[in-house]
Order: sequence, then structure tokens, then C-alpha cells
Amino acid sequence: MKQKFLKSVVATAVLGAAMFAAGGAFAGIANTKHNLGAEGTGTNMTAATGEICVFCHTPHGADTGEGVAVPLWNKSLSDPLVYTTYDDLGTSTYDAAQATVGSVTLACLTCHDGTQAIDNIINAPGSGMYDSTGGGTGGRTEADGWTWNSGGPVDATGTLLSGVITNLGTDLTNDHPVSMQYGGGGISASNSAGPMRDSDFKMPKQVTGINRWYVDNDFMEANGTGSTTDVLDVWDFKLYTRNTSGLTSENGVAFAGEDEPFVECGSCHDPHLETTTFLRISTAAQGGNMSNAGSQICLACHTK
Repeated sequence: MKQKFLKSVVATAVLGAAMFAAGGAFAGIANTKHNLGAEGTGTNMTAATGEICVFCHTPHGADTGEGVAVPLWNKSLSDPLVYTTYDDLGTSTYDAAQATVGSVTLACLTCHDGTQAIDNIINAPGSGMYDSTGGGTGGRTEADGWTWNSGGPVDATGTLLSGVITNLGTDLTNDHPVSMQYGGGGISASNSAGPMRDSDFKMPKQVTGINRWYVDNDFMEANGTGSTTDVLDVWDFKLYTRNTSGLTSENGVAFAGEDEPFVECGSCHDPHLETTTFLRISTAAQGGNMSNAGSQICLACHTK
């Protein structure tokens, strides 16, 4: 296995404060599988707390270690930080520069690489529950009341079971590429107009005045959801800014050496959205559920 070690990166992450769909507002994370507390609606629940946000965020004592690019992150990064990435397949169609896994993707993998319990929480609810390690790979202990419902995709310790699709593992070669340049590179702080190295991608838009890029969600706009002007909203496909100065691509393709847009897990998924698989696409007609009919998500970026 080709080993990939984390390097320091600069990234931006987006937290959706409120999500609206045609015909009404989504209730947000409370009604999703990411509500792991006692009042949750999914199968991954613990009676140890009724809180929701604590499984990812904390107002005090958050992890500020290398690579943490998510606001007030309440989990320890997976250890070891070693991943095999899509470029290892050697496919001739992969023409982007590959960075080490980082940004918001690294935060997602603190649960979804299956190497540690999902209740690895640095600052757990209650007095005297701070632990800088989050309890280690096993997370919080039964002595603290952290036990998990049976029948879900986690074991007794709260670690995702092997074989379930949500356990991506540390070998990411069979998943959509992440921590990669958008469009094969070419867009950067000093070259916001491109051209991109790969013409088979839709040109991203830039937030006025800052190095932050996104791809408009035309499908949602056509269905009456999301801004029809050039304004970044929760339904748009986020591109995460990483500063590539001093970084060396792991497959020999050049970085810009400055801020440029990257594809990460959060480009297509928002962990707060009340959609079936947290994808940034849904309409009231779909009952709040994601449908990739016509491959609308894929074709938002890929011009095929």
C-alpha cells in the first residue's frame, strides 16, 4: 500500500445554518442519521446524551492540531493518518494533482475510515469530561455510559462495522477522488479565469473578493430552491480552498503553489442536510429525499 502522510494545509469549511427546499424548510440534522444522541431517528444511537452537535463540534476545547480545518472540531484525527488515494490506480483519465488527504475530508474520515469509534469526543457533555484524545480509538467507555444500540452498522464500541458502505476504510481507491484539484488544475488565486487543465469540467464561480470557489447547483435552482444569482448557498457544490505553496503532488502533476480549489467530501455532501445520503440535491417533490435521476449530481461538474 502506498502510504500518504498528512501535511499542513489551509482549507475552508462550510457549516449550513439553515437549509430550505421548495415548499418548505428542512428540519436539518436532527432528523438525519448524523443525530447520534438519545433522541436520534437513525440506528446509530447512544443513550449517553441527548445532544446532537457534540458528536462533531464543541464550543470549548476543540482540536486545533495539524490539518483540522473544520470549526470547533470535537474529535481526534484518526491515527495513523495514512490513506491510499484514487491516483494509485494509475488511470490515464486522472489528470489532477493529488494532495495528501486533508481539509474537510479528513474530518469526515474521523468516523468514516472505520479506525476509531464514532464517540471519540474530546469534550463530552457534563463536567470533567474533557479528554484531549477523545478516548482513543475506542472512544468513550461503558463506564461513562457510552453504549450503542444493537442492530445498527456499528459494533458495541461505536465503531463502524467492516463491510458497511459507510465504512470507507483507509483505502480510498474505490471511492470518488478527494483532496484533488478541481478540473485537473488551472484555477488559482492569480488565475481565477483559467483555463482548466481538463476541459471536461464546468467552470467554477468565485466568491467576490476572496479565494473561494463553487459550482452552481443548476438543478436545484431550476426547481425553485437556492439562489438564482451568483451567490454561494448551501445547495451549491463547494470547492475547498487549499494553499499548495510548498506541497508536492503525489502523482507528479503540478500544483499552482498558491490558493486553489479542491474537491473534498463536502463538495457533494453536507453533513447537516436532511437528505437521504446528505447530498446537496433534493426537492419537495422527492419528499426531502435525494434522487440522482439523470445523474444531476455528476453532471453538475462533469460535462459529459
